[in-house]
Amino acid sequence: MSTASGRDWQVFAPAAAYLYDVAGFTAKWLRDLAADQWSDGVVPNFVPDPADEHTRRRSPEGGMNGSAGWGDAAVIVPWEMWRAYGDLELLREQYPSMRAWVDFTAHQARTHRHPDRAAARPQAAPHEEFLWDTGFHFGEWLEPGIAPDLDPTRDRGDVATAYLHRSADLLARTADLLGHHDDAARYRRIADGARAAWQAEYLRPDGTTVPDTQATLVRALAFALVPDHLRTRAANHLAALVRSADTHLTTGFLSTGLLLPVLADHGHLDLAYALLHQPTAPSWLATIDRGATTIWEDWHGVDEQGRPHMSYNHYSKGAVVSFLHQYVAGIRPHPCADASTAGYRRFVIAPRPGGGLTSATARHETLHGTITSRWRQHDSDFILTVEIPPGTQAEIRLPGTEPSLAAPGTHTYTVRWPGRSGTPGGPHLVDRS
Repeated sequence: MSTASGRDWQVFAPAAAYLYDVAGFTAKWLRDLAADQWSDGVVPNFVPDPADEHTRRRSPEGGMNGSAGWGDAAVIVPWEMWRAYGDLELLREQYPSMRAWVDFTAHQARTHRHPDRAAARPQAAPHEEFLWDTGFHFGEWLEPGIAPDLDPTRDRGDVATAYLHRSADLLARTADLLGHHDDAARYRRIADGARAAWQAEYLRPDGTTVPDTQATLVRALAFALVPDHLRTRAANHLAALVRSADTHLTTGFLSTGLLLPVLADHGHLDLAYALLHQPTAPSWLATIDRGATTIWEDWHGVDEQGRPHMSYNHYSKGAVVSFLHQYVAGIRPHPCADASTAGYRRFVIAPRPGGGLTSATARHETLHGTITSRWRQHDSDFILTVEIPPGTQAEIRLPGTEPSLAAPGTHTYTVRWPGRSGTPGGPHLVDRS
């Protein structure tokens, strides 16, 4: 891969770090990103960029750089690599680049207003200090049934402000890890302000969003933009949108990889599995049935006349594989990201069986050794065997049981499920060895 789109890599990086050792490749790519970053913090859409800043600014595509979700790779990718490998030096090296991007986006929000909003509301509301609604953005990009729109004047504040919150939040956490506590407070203020701005403009009191799309709800729930008292309503509305699309996804590039985890985490695991197994387009299985050996940029890829549509190799939609790792098999990074957990020093094993599956096995090679999660269902029993590497600790989460800690070694857990083989009551742990 000679160049990589920031959008694709920030979406796929967590999955890539599970599948392969991408630490070296990504560190090199991030150095290229920092070297290509413009003087005002703008991140080019493709890295490495063969053109220098002056040349690129004067080119026809120069104005398309700095798009939300693309440039945010400067922050999201280093963070995800730290979570996967625990290399604090990478965060330290990339910190100036991360700051430069968030400073650029926060400046855009603070100093610019979209003309349509200014016409409708001449006096800016206080929250607009953190509302990023100007500049060129690709937006969600290629939502099924929606034609690509590259209009640089379009208001895409719903996407851009969400990413301003996300990157500022991760940068604040990074600053704390590196001991830059004044920076952490500053970026926490930006993150909190962007969340409040997003809620003021795009979240309705009933938990629906503007625009009322799967992508907007997925991003809102994944980025913690929805307050706790509305999360269930928002998730239920997302599920309703999926069902109203005949159990099909309508998400685009930025949110498709988050869709199944968001559904699973908010009480709709069965729907997540139904989407995973959906045989008709748009879906993953439909592309396989039509002969795809790579991930297509457009879900339909080839039309009925055999004509190609868009690229045949845009891997971001392949981030669905993380659902297999983290939910089917259940191997997940620890949700509390700090120096004691990064790099799988501490992690979670929490399989979420469903979709008619009766067994699953996954292994993950970490710096500490191999993590294994292997489960099967036998009559009324769910049997999980885990292997925990030396020097690490796992939190085991099984349905109907209290979380427990597992030390290095091999452990087996048996949970008895209700309603199977006439077993009464709820799920309960019957054996641990």
